[in-house]
Amino acid sequence: MNWTMLVRVIIVIFFLVYPFIVYFGIRFFPPSFFGLLLSLLLAMRVGVLSREERLVLLPVLIVFIGYSITTAVLNNASMLLFYPAMVNFSLFITFVNSLRQEESLLLRIVRARGATISDYTSGYLYRLTAVWAGFFVLNGLISLWTTTLSMAAWTLYNGLLSYGLIGVLISGELLFRYFYKKRKDVARRVCSSHADVWGQREQGSTLEFPQVLSRVDDFPNHRLLINVTPDLDCFHGHFPDNPILAGVTQLHWAARASGFLYEFAEVPLEVKRLKFRNVVSPPMVLELTLSKTSASEVQFEFASPGQVHSEGRLIFDGDLTC
Repeated sequence: MNWTMLVRVIIVIFFLVYPFIVYFGIRFFPPSFFGLLLSLLLAMRVGVLSREERLVLLPVLIVFIGYSITTAVLNNASMLLFYPAMVNFSLFITFVNSLRQEESLLLRIVRARGATISDYTSGYLYRLTAVWAGFFVLNGLISLWTTTLSMAAWTLYNGLLSYGLIGVLISGELLFRYFYKKRKDVARRVCSSHADVWGQREQGSTLEFPQVLSRVDDFPNHRLLINVTPDLDCFHGHFPDNPILAGVTQLHWAARASGFLYEFAEVPLEVKRLKFRNVVSPPMVLELTLSKTSASEVQFEFASPGQVHSEGRLIFDGDLTC
């Protein structure tokens, strides 16, 4: 375990048992001690933030550090009790704010882990983000109310019961997700060969198309994880020292997969709204998303975590492949 991970673990454990530390420790140490301890741990947390975490967590941590320092300066025991409520309200603001952005917080987390996300999953994670936002604001209000009760009641709820409610919500969501997936009848399978989506015949190069690592079918939508490796034929001579996936190759892959999955003629009649945004250089795992938007039109997108590489619309004549 490296130093960064050790610091993260220590901080997580401390804040999980924070109510009990305050409950038992306030008899022996002044409130300023806990304020300084909170400030130190929060400062350590800032020191191990990743680049992605800084955008979301840094402003929140700065506010908490200022609050902790104020608690230490005023030596006020009551201010220690408001910390759990502040955490809940901060999480509420973070989750709600993500609902106003292009992707909800939970969707960004799932996508960052490399999971393939269908259109219905995107909507599901949006609603789940809203559910958690509602939980955090409700939990924050209850936590705020416990500050008016005895220290024992405050400790019981914030150190035990609130975590139990989190467990109930997680368990309920897992159970709901099981039946939700069953109702949606999502077909998930790992593709065992190129023929699963490319419809590749025996003749021709076996390295014409990338390996399909996984595929999610939620008709009329399909999502594929493809492994783009430098030994593919398309990289020969393009370029020797700096291989780049040509735009025409991306069109070819999108058209071939669309033709096979939707039973269209292999060559589209027209390409609309074609955009190449970021270069694809192997090795790289790409997510190819195909969405049938009409009887003869397929929207495609090549993406990797955090960026879109190309997108466009393929217009077919609707004829079935032979």
